[in-house]
Amino acid sequence: MLQLAPHHVIIKKVQQVHYQSINQSINQRASLITDMFADTGYTGNTLADQLQLSSYQIHLLQQSWQRLRCSPNFFISVFRTVISKNTIAKELFRKTSIIDGFTSYKCYDVKEHADSLIELIDFALQEIHSSIKVVQDRCMLMGAAHCNTCENSMSSSWDQFGDSLAESIAKAEAIRGKRKCLKAWNALLSFIVDRIKGGYLAESKRRASKKSSRQENAGPSSLTATASILKYDNAATEQSTTYH
Repeated sequence: MLQLAPHHVIIKKVQQVHYQSINQSINQRASLITDMFADTGYTGNTLADQLQLSSYQIHLLQQSWQRLRCSPNFFISVFRTVISKNTIAKELFRKTSIIDGFTSYKCYDVKEHADSLIELIDFALQEIHSSIKVVQDRCMLMGAAHCNTCENSMSSSWDQFGDSLAESIAKAEAIRGKRKCLKAWNALLSFIVDRIKGGYLAESKRRASKKSSRQENAGPSSLTATASILKYDNAATEQSTTYH
């Protein structure tokens, strides 16, 4: 009788074939985490397990991060690149600068977005050995918060953000030319961006569903109210005509 290989062996083989097929071009962000879920169904207990990072790669991430973190302008340039290439992001930041000048409502400019990204990466690296849910939840909350900022879909903006981030990381002096280090950064940043986008899309879907539900519930009563108003107007018109 034909014996199948153990489940974990099959998964490992599938993952190996999958990774060999991934295009590592810096000009196009490879959504490594999405592919991993779709093709293998693999899930790890920790973020490091999920990203399949070796101890050496984690060391490279933390080491290179110390240098990147000291360069806030690096992340500001990432957002400026997104703004220059994505019209929705450009319009969003333009409106933010205007609103911030006329209201006490807190708006976040490019620098503050860069600071938030630094804090998020800091958090991800600190929790690299914690449950994947810890970092995932924080990313998704950040994405969901962006539903308040733009009426149009920001789906393309997240993709552009991921592309710009991957291109900038590949050119960073602390990472450039270090293949294993770059691969680790691509995996981590793809996870972060994908989860932020996922949080945004999930919240957008929830709000759309809630809005649709409200409209359906309000529909019959609105029609009844309109009919009553029309009936009242017609009756008033008839009475007015009779009086005269």
